[in-house]
Amino acid sequence: MIKFYKKVYIFILLLMMFFSFQGLAQAYDFETDSGAFVTGTNAYGSDNAVVINRPLSEIIADIIRFVLTFIGVFFLILALYAGFKWMTSAGNDDKIGDAKKTLQNAIIGIIVVLAAYAITVTIASIFS
Repeated sequence: MIKFYKKVYIFILLLMMFFSFQGLAQAYDFETDSGAFVTGTNAYGSDNAVVINRPLSEIIADIIRFVLTFIGVFFLILALYAGFKWMTSAGNDDKIGDAKKTLQNAIIGIIVVLAAYAITVTIASIFS
């Protein structure tokens, strides 16, 4: 069971690392096909790109929403895993009890994540 959690944790970290570099992409000029990169205000990721100043509270709220989304997906996968364990228990009461406990924990986790998301949205709307 620890190996499963370790694999899920590593997968989530790799996924977060993969999506953290999306802002570094250069815009390619397909119109001229010159092989040059687009520069100016229409280019994403260039030196001349327009920077929009946002309040720190909005940035923090976005980060919290992003993290809560991944945690919610984790608990959803955990609930599916508990259902799989229950279906493959073959009537073994110990395995069914373990699956029920895992499912209860996943449901509690989803409720906590939804509550945290609601609190984050409320606080972000108050400060913005």
